Amino acid sequence: MKTNYLPVTALCGLFLLSVALIWSAPTGNLLRGYPAVTRSELALGTVIRLTLPDTGRTANAMEAAFHLIRSLEERFSVYRPESELSRLNGQAGGVVSDSMATLLKQALSFARLSQGAFDPTCGALIRLYRQAKERGYPPTEKEIKAALTKVGWEKVKLSNHKLNMPAGMSLDLGGIAKGYIVDCVRDLLARHRFPGALIDAGGDIFCAGSNPEGQPWQVGVQNPWQSDKVLTILHLSDRAVATSGDYRRYLTIKGKKYSHIVDPRTGRTVQEFPVSVTVVAADCTSADALATACFVLGREKGLQLLTRVKDVEGMIVDADGQVASTPGWPALLGQKITVVNP
Repeated sequence: MKTNYLPVTALCGLFLLSVALIWSAPTGNLLRGYPAVTRSELALGTVIRLTLPDTGRTANAMEAAFHLIRSLEERFSVYRPESELSRLNGQAGGVVSDSMATLLKQALSFARLSQGAFDPTCGALIRLYRQAKERGYPPTEKEIKAALTKVGWEKVKLSNHKLNMPAGMSLDLGGIAKGYIVDCVRDLLARHRFPGALIDAGGDIFCAGSNPEGQPWQVGVQNPWQSDKVLTILHLSDRAVATSGDYRRYLTIKGKKYSHIVDPRTGRTVQEFPVSVTVVAADCTSADALATACFVLGREKGLQLLTRVKDVEGMIVDADGQVASTPGWPALLGQKITVVNP
């Protein structure tokens, strides 16, 4: 059986992350006895790729899925001045929609769980480092301290679709929104009762049902140092996977490389970081947020976090090539992890 792997990148952290996931394309263009259809569109800052069986319902399901993606992007994007998120940031809160309330509750839950390593109120810090790159010199200590006064998930209050937060605070849902949107598409497609489907939002992936051979989908985790090779291959069915990596994208200011991940607790870019964190969970929202949090926490504390969450497994690769994983990780593998040569 010949397997094709496709490289992807994704927006799934505080800045644009390089995501090290590649998934296996349908062999023979068949999905459980049906010709397979793959449709791709640009959205959420990346390429969204859906693969479904080609039935009489496929075209309508595809159109509905991409319409949902576009509508949720319009709601959650911090870069669109007319979005619901931008309105909430400009007014220090207000009445929120059902989908926004659901996403914010989950974001605040992961902030609490990670003790602030994941924090949806990091907008001021993201803006500060983006400005630093544009002007050509890093943020000053005074600027970092000033931005930190506008960060803190515990200052946000959400009750009965009413959001309250301090004036000047800016929410940024880039570390969780894409995973949540994947889950919304998963739910939509589930109502169409397809025997299998693959939802790839630039590296935030949900594997529904079975692959063309009636087996779990195969998702390769890319070798951080050799983009044409994989560390291992995951076998997944009705599971989500997301990876955060920092080996392709940096902020370069005056010739010095800065990580594009900011620790919301300190306001500084993460320097002692893994090169890759991969998380498998029952839903993509959890995988997305936990991968970001573990990247900030590092190997030891990251693994401790993952072991506290039910139905979650993960693998962390350090800069020296050391690979560590949760106890249940080996059960997801189709083959052993290869030797890493940084």
